Amino acid sequence: MGIPVWQYALTMGGYIGILLVLVEVMRKNPKFALVFWLASLLTFPLWFDYLDGWFRWAKTLSVLLPTALVVGFARIAWLNKDNSHRFLAFFRGDWVLKFLYGILFLNIAEATLKDFATANYFNAICGVILCITIPFPRYKNGERVYWVIGKDKPNDLLFYSTAAWNFLYTTWNLAFVYGEAGPFFASSMCILIAAELYPLLKGRPELYITARVYTLALHILIRSCSEIFVPLMDSSTWMNEQVLWTWGVINLVMHVPFLVWFFWKKKSSATKEPPYGKHLPPLVKDYPKQSAFV
Repeated sequence: MGIPVWQYALTMGGYIGILLVLVEVMRKNPKFALVFWLASLLTFPLWFDYLDGWFRWAKTLSVLLPTALVVGFARIAWLNKDNSHRFLAFFRGDWVLKFLYGILFLNIAEATLKDFATANYFNAICGVILCITIPFPRYKNGERVYWVIGKDKPNDLLFYSTAAWNFLYTTWNLAFVYGEAGPFFASSMCILIAAELYPLLKGRPELYITARVYTLALHILIRSCSEIFVPLMDSSTWMNEQVLWTWGVINLVMHVPFLVWFFWKKKSSATKEPPYGKHLPPLVKDYPKQSAFV
């Protein structure tokens, strides 16, 4: 017997609420966030029972390890920005933001390769477009930085993309999950909705990446340790090949104009930097380059 509509409404709505609370708690308490995600790695022995195939393992490791070891320590390092200890200075280095840029690129690339492997070609092309339009942390001779750890409490990870990029990433990712993991589509939809809602509720689009990091990390952690989502919100009956094909086409129709607009704006900029949202990214002079050790 199928899952009744009221159960989807209850479980999906409740999960979105939990995720929004999670992001708020993790944002406001960087020390707690560090301890929580470090402790999450102790569940590693359970992963062998629930992870199957290269993609699931790559996704899990590429999300949980950076969340625990890089985002966590980088936020603590900036929380204690006046402390010159070598360990903290290391995590205030520019490498952190370049690494996180690389992780976002990697996560999109992993899913794009999977889309190509499963013949979801239109959506796969969208993944390529997203990869090449991720703003770099900083540009040569640029005036602004597009990835930063905030200097003020709670020392958020901030990503100055555009609302268009955030939306296109969301609809691309939804289509990918729809084709790759049908039974988990409803639960994955929750984490993507929560990541979109959180910065909207806060009126700060640059918080999108923080919301995305913590919602995805929790989802990956739960899926690595249990099969709770299938009995609660199994969406395997939602799958339809024609819908997947049509969704890929619609995504491509939206992504191609964005690609043209992105590079037109970048080319027309005096500093050859990409477009950004309603909040100005910080100036380079406010975030001078930092080596790993200072």
